[in-house]
Amino acid sequence: MAISKKQIMEMNKKWKDFRLDEKIVPSSDKDVKAVAKALGKLPEKVAALVNKYRDLDADDLLDVIEAGDRRRNSLMIMAAMNGNRRALKKLDDLLGFL
Repeated sequence: MAISKKQIMEMNKKWKDFRLDEKIVPSSDKDVKAVAKALGKLPEKVAALVNKYRDLDADDLLDVIEAGDRRRNSLMIMAAMNGNRRALKKLDDLLGFL
């Protein structure tokens, strides 16, 4: 009995969903490094922010940085990394992760 490519893709999707539910999958290293480079921060700090909020993704942060006022959005993300509640609320309004 051979397994079709479609069945394999479905199993991979289910496994990925399971791993995301269990918070096993770390955020994409490439996106985290890109955000860290754009902000001038350490990748570990960006990864900590992304991993702290389950629905937040580093790719979303890149989109926020590139959209609109780059400097203002970068400062907002850095303030959110430092625990500023107003910055977190603004990010939540933009991305809806809280």
